[in-house]
Amino acid sequence: MIVSLLTQARDVPNITTPSVDWLAVSPEIALAGAAVAIVLLRSLVRRGSWVYPASIVLAFSGVTAAAALLVRQWSEFQDHGAITTIAGMLRVDGFGVFLGGVVVAATALALLLSVSYIQRERLEGPEYLALVLLIVAAATLVLYLVH
Repeated sequence: MIVSLLTQARDVPNITTPSVDWLAVSPEIALAGAAVAIVLLRSLVRRGSWVYPASIVLAFSGVTAAAALLVRQWSEFQDHGAITTIAGMLRVDGFGVFLGGVVVAATALALLLSVSYIQRERLEGPEYLALVLLIVAAATLVLYLVH
């Protein structure tokens, strides 16, 4: 029985996976990575008084990294044209990169405005910051979808 299963497993054809241009999805990875880091920090250090300031630093680091990667995408678009990746599902063009920059800039302003409000109202800051970053990551990814 085991020999027949191994023989069947050997006869399975290879699965072809689409290629991924990591530059095309790098701003979203930076934003989502910062959000995951914030959630992980909050879950590991539940009552630390330094968790919220560290979360603010992580959030702004993620936004800054995403902005820098959008600048890199813009220069890549100017030099080589649009980037199409993941079997044609994503297309990074100039308009998408521009709108991504607008969304990331608006996120930076929203984070700046919300920091003092969260402290003043004694709200759960790290969760809010992570949620904002994940929403922005999804919003910028939607800009590149091919319809």
